[in-house]
Amino acid sequence: MIDETTWIEGPRLVLRDVRSDDLDALAYWLQPEQRWQELDGPMYDQPSPGEVARILDDRRALLASAGRPRPRTNLSIAAIDSEIMLGQVTWSGIVSATGLNIVIYNPDLWGYGLGYEAFGLWCDYLFEEALALNHLHLETWSGNAGMVRLAKKLGFVEQSRDRRSTVVGGRRFDSLGYVLDRGEWQRQFPDGFASSLEGEQ
Repeated sequence: MIDETTWIEGPRLVLRDVRSDDLDALAYWLQPEQRWQELDGPMYDQPSPGEVARILDDRRALLASAGRPRPRTNLSIAAIDSEIMLGQVTWSGIVSATGLNIVIYNPDLWGYGLGYEAFGLWCDYLFEEALALNHLHLETWSGNAGMVRLAKKLGFVEQSRDRRSTVVGGRRFDSLGYVLDRGEWQRQFPDGFASSLEGEQ
């Protein structure tokens, strides 16, 4: 049975299933030397050209398949007006694991609250869809100031800190682990995260 399409709307963007027209943009943004990779790089190995091709093949296979997992483990972030892909949100799909992440590829779009909107919608979706999920976990590093601010703004609490364990450009940074509790999230956004964005543009 074909799963229904996932479409999660905010005032400025939407989280939606990957579409075939996302693949060209994804192929471009996965190439080396992109600025977003400087922030994701210490936590995740960046794909080689062969791995980029494999990722794109996997996405094509997903598009051709009869169904997709629910809850989703990744969605495209797209502009609400043009529906052009801006980035993606991901989750490992394992209740007890880390692996929650967000990337908005174009640095010209950073600093305007789009990450807050997208990641908040993503957390809300996961808590709503995965009823056994009592906590969300993410990992980052102390040099990724934007992700640290975003985590704290959404109510994530620092759970672990591995001092000076991440080396970037010859400098040492702390590896950080954050956790978000379902009950605290529901108290912070009792009517759902999307309702807190009403009136924002």
